[in-house]
Amino acid sequence: MNNRVTTIFIFLFLALSVYAQEQKRVAILNTMGDGELTYLSVRLREIAVKVLPGDKYSIMTAETIIDKLGSKENANKVCREAQCLAEIGRKVSAAYVGQARVGEFDGNLTISMELYNAGSGTLVDSFTGEARDLSGLLKVINEKAPEMFRKMPGASSGGSKTASVAPVIAGGISGVQSTGGDYEFEGGKSYLASITTEPEGAVVSFNGVPNSRCAKTPCKLELTEGNVRIVAALEQYERADTTVFIKQNNQSINIKLKSNFGVLEIKPAFLDGIHEGELWSMSINGKATSFFENKLSPGKYKVELYHTCYETLSFEVGINKGSFEFFDMSAHIKLKKGGLVLNAEKNGEPVSEPVFVNGKRVGETPFSGSVPVCAKVEIGNSREKVNVTLKANEKVSYTYRSTYVADNVANAYNATTSTYGKKGGCDAETEKTKTLYDKCIKMGKSAAGYSQCAESYKAQKAKSEQACRAGSISSGSGSDLESAVRRWGDQSNSRNCRSGGQKRDANCATILQQWGQELFKLEEYNFTEEQNKFEELVQFCNDRDNNVKKYPQCAKTSYPPKVNHDGSLPIFLDYVKYFPDGSTAPNMLFQASFILENKGELKQALDLRKILVSKYPNHTLASAAWLRIGEYYYKNSNWVDAIKSYEKITYLPTNNAREKKEASYVQFHLAECYYNLGDYKKATKEFRAYIDGANNGKYLKDVLNEAKDYIARMGN
Repeated sequence: MNNRVTTIFIFLFLALSVYAQEQKRVAILNTMGDGELTYLSVRLREIAVKVLPGDKYSIMTAETIIDKLGSKENANKVCREAQCLAEIGRKVSAAYVGQARVGEFDGNLTISMELYNAGSGTLVDSFTGEARDLSGLLKVINEKAPEMFRKMPGASSGGSKTASVAPVIAGGISGVQSTGGDYEFEGGKSYLASITTEPEGAVVSFNGVPNSRCAKTPCKLELTEGNVRIVAALEQYERADTTVFIKQNNQSINIKLKSNFGVLEIKPAFLDGIHEGELWSMSINGKATSFFENKLSPGKYKVELYHTCYETLSFEVGINKGSFEFFDMSAHIKLKKGGLVLNAEKNGEPVSEPVFVNGKRVGETPFSGSVPVCAKVEIGNSREKVNVTLKANEKVSYTYRSTYVADNVANAYNATTSTYGKKGGCDAETEKTKTLYDKCIKMGKSAAGYSQCAESYKAQKAKSEQACRAGSISSGSGSDLESAVRRWGDQSNSRNCRSGGQKRDANCATILQQWGQELFKLEEYNFTEEQNKFEELVQFCNDRDNNVKKYPQCAKTSYPPKVNHDGSLPIFLDYVKYFPDGSTAPNMLFQASFILENKGELKQALDLRKILVSKYPNHTLASAAWLRIGEYYYKNSNWVDAIKSYEKITYLPTNNAREKKEASYVQFHLAECYYNLGDYKKATKEFRAYIDGANNGKYLKDVLNEAKDYIARMGN
């Protein structure tokens, strides 16, 4: 056989598809090849003649079949090029079509025979076998071909035709009759098959027919044993056409689709972080899309990018199969600008006040100039926000009117107005706390009334902390914050911003930042609400002598509420994890470290601060991080590392009581570290630096007496 595979085609024609009569014709086409294989075709024809009843089937000659296909050469060509037997049958208007293949495997000859319904493409029956030579294959045909032909409709009741094709042997039992008929099940075995494609979602058909149980991949369905042609189609992928032999239960079939698209990726950008909270919008050929990485079929596309605060960008891009096009917006974006004419009045009189745009001083009133429409405009040394709405390419005039009669009146207003959403509330309550602290220190622990003073101090301290905490929350209500948290959370989930192993949309940095901040504010807001209720309960119980028996709710006054940032903390950490070079990564690290510190997880907080100062040594938060690293070592009596940390601090502001307190204790603790190491010369120098700062107003005088005591002990 010379290691070749030869195909024997058997055409079973239903005459009703061509002729208006009851009889079915069976035509067996001689095989292409040598005479030995032609003999196998002859033997198959003989078996068909003997098995199929003559009143229902007739055997057509090879010449008749060739005539229907046009010529012998054309018949051979059709047989070679046909993708499936059903197609051959349809070319010659057949009702059934069979195929046998003779090949070679492991030194033996093999034969496989399949019989199909040409109209539906379903398998009627099949058989296989192997032998050392053609004589052995002939034996396989003699044994199995009769059973195959019997499964054709009506073949089992074939009049005088006998079911056996073996040679007639004289003698033996004959003439036995049965009252029952032979029932033969038409159709082959069926098996469960699992169909998958890469990627998923392809529409599939089986032998040219869709199946409702497998409309899209992945799916599972029953398929008849034998060859099944599967076609899979998915938008932006090449159509896959394959034939699979179904032979066992739970057979897995996976089809890998070849892409027929290119990728356009757009990297969004913002100037100095201006309006990062609002995402860019994009359209491709006029159709809006929210994805900044797009799979596009080959072709030309027009892309538009638009934003409230930036000029619209547009460009054209050509996409080819397998191509990757990248557009970085940072080199092309421009802020939308409008004209601003700004004046200021105080007590009805025009005044000159400094003007700031996005934190930078740009002049003073009267001011006129071009300003970004989304800019933050501030006025005066107190940096009061100017609530003016700017319009692109238009001029807007605005007059800022101050209601303060004089600076001392303004300070009195802030001190007496305890609206926690204002900065003045925090400063005023902090100042009250400091006054009480000084009063108690001067009293001394042995003085009468000290205990009452200490209790008042604790209550005032809690009140000031609450005021400052509330001051950090946006002016929106709890429902507004909840709405913002849901909105940013939905954005994160839809873009898989926190899913491991997934490629993240470029906007995920902004989304995680905003989501974490809004959730942090909501957590602070909820804590403030709980604190207010707790204070009301404390007052209620104090007025009733804390009678827990009569008022059981008073037992709760022993358990003050604690702020819970378990929601925002992992979001901040995910930002740092997925966007370590993001513009707000230092802020996320710093905020996360404070949350951990408040939870008592001091070592974890230290680790985050070390990352901040190591990776962002020049960031404005680096000094604040070094301060807290130094305080950690100071509290753990690690004087050497505490000194190293304090000396890394390049700048500490002293604009308010809280900042002054921090700066004061850093200076005092630095001096104490040198004292504890026995370096009295440096200790004296640092204590004197603190005393001088306290006397000139740079530092608070909280520990002034203690500093003087240290110097006296050292004999200086």
